[in-house]
Amino acid sequence: MNVRQEGSPFGNGLIITHFENVVKKIEIDLMRELPIRSDGVLCGKIKQERVQCVYPPFLIAFSTAYGYHKEFLDSLSYEKDYCPMFVNERGKAMTYDDYSRRFRKLVDERFRVALLECDDPELRIYGQLLYENQLTPHALRHWYSVQLVLRGEDIAQVQYWRGDKNPESAFEYLQNKGDLVRELEAAGGYLAELLIERGESEVKDNGY
Repeated sequence: MNVRQEGSPFGNGLIITHFENVVKKIEIDLMRELPIRSDGVLCGKIKQERVQCVYPPFLIAFSTAYGYHKEFLDSLSYEKDYCPMFVNERGKAMTYDDYSRRFRKLVDERFRVALLECDDPELRIYGQLLYENQLTPHALRHWYSVQLVLRGEDIAQVQYWRGDKNPESAFEYLQNKGDLVRELEAAGGYLAELLIERGESEVKDNGY
């Protein structure tokens, strides 16, 4: 929630490197927790202060999503003196609580409904699980970590791309790589439970 737009008075929140009109590198500035709201409300903590690169295999997807997000920002009225990347209904930088609320609303009103209406019985199971369990944003972090492991990254790389201070979390994912592969290949109803359980465990472990 501390990320700023390009051209922010506090410095670019994103640094995008192009070569021959192709995006080669995207860096996200997470070096400092800055005041990015006029009312002084804190938006959220940075777990590890750093400049975080976007994982190269995800550059195209990230660039596409970011293009849509910039179009969305252009349609909003927000505090230009701060140029937050994520904006709430009042035009101020979004807090972590704002983000969590929007995420839950998206899951409840769109994602779960779409799954329950799907022809695939396994996807309908996922939708039913979302009635019984709360899917938090940390489930996305777990999904990302699984992708790193399945793409063959070693412990140092998993730690780097996750932005962890120590390698314990990365080691846990690598230690369970075989189980992760089998669970994803099965593609059954246990996948949603796995995401929920691991996401919730990170909330407890990290105090978020």
